[in-house]
Amino acid sequence: MEVALRECGIIFETQRIIPVFYRENNREYCVGEAIPDLIVWVESETKRTAIVVDLKADQNIKEEHARQVQKYIESLEKRLKRNEEVHTKGLIINFAKGSGRQIPKKLFEEKEGPEIFSVEKSQNISEMLKKSEEKGRSNKKPVKKTGSEEDRR
Repeated sequence: MEVALRECGIIFETQRIIPVFYRENNREYCVGEAIPDLIVWVESETKRTAIVVDLKADQNIKEEHARQVQKYIESLEKRLKRNEEVHTKGLIINFAKGSGRQIPKKLFEEKEGPEIFSVEKSQNISEMLKKSEEKGRSNKKPVKKTGSEEDRR
């Protein structure tokens, strides 16, 4: 991935350590760190926009992966310079396709190669999955099978 980005002249950072803070009684405490796989920078004349990219090689993209990207976006927003911003959507790119996905197929961009999942910063993952599953059940129509098993291949 890094080689392809470099060859295309795209500015990016790898494994950037972003401090995670907890605020209490007007004081901030560093309680850990977030380390996204990639931060891709898109530059315009007036600002730089960061896009968080998390790379996976997992049989399934799970809800926790989406939550992790949301946390990366939130943590990065707190560490920006004056003319920088973080895009509200991050990406999960999964290089190992599996059959037992835990996130509905319609939320993916299906192409040859890796699965790509877009995660909105303020998205309620559990609620989104529940609605998507309910919608999928109500829209299911019986599949009419014709011909022999060999004809369908």
